[in-house]
Amino acid sequence: MKSREFSSERAQDSNRASRDRNLAVCAGESKIRILRAMLLSAGWAPDAIADAELAFHELYINAWQHAGSPAPPVLVSLRSAVLRVSVCDDCPDLPPEPRLPADPYAVSGRGLHLVRALTHRFGVDPVKTGKVTWFELDAAA
Repeated sequence: MKSREFSSERAQDSNRASRDRNLAVCAGESKIRILRAMLLSAGWAPDAIADAELAFHELYINAWQHAGSPAPPVLVSLRSAVLRVSVCDDCPDLPPEPRLPADPYAVSGRGLHLVRALTHRFGVDPVKTGKVTWFELDAAA
C-alpha cells in the first residue's frame, strides 16, 4: 500500500525556532493536556494550540471509532516550529479523500475535513499492523 498525503487548505511559513521534542503518549495519560503543555512551553499562540488540540481530537476519535482501537498510541513531535502528531490504529484500510457528507444534517463525517482545514499537512501511512494517521502544524510567525 502507498502512503496517502492529503492537500491542506492552510499554508503559511514560520520562522519560530523551538527545541526539538518527541513524546510518546501512553494510555491513561491526558493526551490533550500533554499536547497543550508542550506547545505552551514552546511559546505557541493560543489559536494555534486550539487548532492542534481539535485536529488531534479528530484523529484520535477516528482511530477509536472507525478502526476499533480502544487506546490508540500517539506520538507527538515538535521540531523547530513544526508540530507533528501521529495516531496509530490496527485497521489497514486507508481513509478516502476527505469530503463533506451528502446529508448536511449528518452527525458525523466531517472529521478529516476539519483536520484538513486546521492543519498545514496531513496524511496516512500504512504499517504492518494497520496505519498511522498524522498531521503537521506550523507555528504562527
